[in-house]
Amino acid sequence: MNHIPHYPYGHAGCCGCDCDLDLASNPAGLSCDQGNLRLYFFFCPNCSATLQAEGEDAQIGAIRNALDKPYRLDLAMTTSLALQAHGGDLTGAYEIGVTIPRIVHDAIAFGNAEASIIPYLNTEV
Repeated sequence: MNHIPHYPYGHAGCCGCDCDLDLASNPAGLSCDQGNLRLYFFFCPNCSATLQAEGEDAQIGAIRNALDKPYRLDLAMTTSLALQAHGGDLTGAYEIGVTIPRIVHDAIAFGNAEASIIPYLNTEV
C-alpha cells in the first residue's frame, strides 16, 4: 500500500490502493447505504478497472476493506449528506464535510432525524 498520510487539498487516497486521487478528476466510485445515508467510496482508474472486471463480490469486499482501514479518514470517502450540502461538489464534501454536531449527524444517519439543506446566503455589508 502507498498510504500518504497528508494529501494536498482536493486530493485523497484511493479507497483501494491508497494512491493520490484528485477528487476533481471525476473518479469512479461505489456506494452503499448505512442507515439514512449513502456512503460513497472513490477509486483510481486502475482499482476501478479491476473492481469492474472482478464483479460485485470484489466491490463489496473493497467497501468493507476501506471501512476497516485505520486511516480511513484519509481515503476518498464521503456521504450523501455532505454531497448534498456542497451541491454535489466532491472536493467540498470531502474537505469540508458537514459541520454539524456528531449527535445530529448520527441521528440523521440512523433515521431519528431528517435534514433539509438550505443554501448558504452570503451577504456582504
